[in-house]
Amino acid sequence: MSPSAGSASSAPRNFLLQNLPAEEYRKLAARLEPVRLVLHDEIYDSQGKIQSLYFPDDAMISLVTQMKSGASVEVGVVGRYGMAGLSVVLGSEKATSDAFVQVAGTGFKIGLADFKALVTPTTRLHSRLLAYTNSYLFQSSQAAACNALHNVEQRSARWLLMVADQIGADAFELTHEFLAQMLGVRRAGVTEAQAILRSKGLIESRRGKISIRNRAGLEKSACECFGVIHRELEKTRAQSA
Repeated sequence: MSPSAGSASSAPRNFLLQNLPAEEYRKLAARLEPVRLVLHDEIYDSQGKIQSLYFPDDAMISLVTQMKSGASVEVGVVGRYGMAGLSVVLGSEKATSDAFVQVAGTGFKIGLADFKALVTPTTRLHSRLLAYTNSYLFQSSQAAACNALHNVEQRSARWLLMVADQIGADAFELTHEFLAQMLGVRRAGVTEAQAILRSKGLIESRRGKISIRNRAGLEKSACECFGVIHRELEKTRAQSA
């Protein structure tokens, strides 16, 4: 991570930080540090202590479980709908999984001590974070079912749509190798799935960058899990309106 231009007094794009009571946000903004989240930067190490909490604006953080064999699979994503470091809300200061920047961008971070001092049970942000925690657990369980039951094309479409929602953009950097790692499948399967989506005119893939060209069509190619997860995210967002 590196310092980012701007200040916490500017309007955040992270939904959790939007429309907080003025006095609550004033105190919070004094401790929020704008950061640039750099591609592949490690945010948390599994079982390591959480030092800071992150609110992405237009970046996305992947939470990943690593196996002894070296294989890994994504167990959750955090973008503008949420916050990285949710275990703190549940009373633990240890990271439950590895976390790194999947899509580069900007956001805010706050130190653990400041977070615990300012985000108390009486604050609006605390209640939002509890709702988001429930939403995140729901998304993770749905994604687990999706990975077990749906084919690579459907899962790829779901994942691309989720990224677009989390960062608020339809174009982002992503290699087939990285997507295969996140989905826990072979790269050849992802390459084939992406070729099918391109042939339908739904996406464009060039030099490690993917662009969604037909969102409605991509939603039809995705499994039911995308709609379920999207609605859950929007319920969380509505609490910030």
